[in-house]
Order: sequence, then C-alpha cells, then structure tokens
Amino acid sequence: MVRISRSIESLYEELVEQGVIKKVQDVRICDYEGDYSYLGTTLRQANIEPMPSLSDVRRVVTEFGILPLGKDR
Repeated sequence: MVRISRSIESLYEELVEQGVIKKVQDVRICDYEGDYSYLGTTLRQANIEPMPSLSDVRRVVTEFGILPLGKDR
C-alpha cells in the first residue's frame, strides 16, 4: 500500500487549479422570480406534466429545502 502524505490544503489547492472545485455564485431564493404557470395548471388537469416554471422551482425549493431548516428537532 502506497501512502502519499499531503496536506488537505495542498489537495484542495490542486482541485481548485484543476477546475474540479469551483466557487459558487451567491443566489437568493428571491432571485428565482416567476409568474404563476397558468398553462401548467391546465396541463396538469389533463394529466400531462409540464416543464416546471420558475415559480414552481421557487415553491419546491422553499417547501423542501428552506422550511425544514426551521423545524424543531
């Protein structure tokens, strides 16, 4: 078994240099603006699943990603 002794910092630096780790942009939930999808509602009533609108994405992220963070454990 070969062991290479490198620090976490040097591994991290190499991953950044290789483009494996990239800095993410700051994004807020209010950046996902969108209007209610009237066509989507009509299609869902006909049992056809439409592509989600920005409003749908924002609602799902809020319900399943943000609201559970405030829940008592």
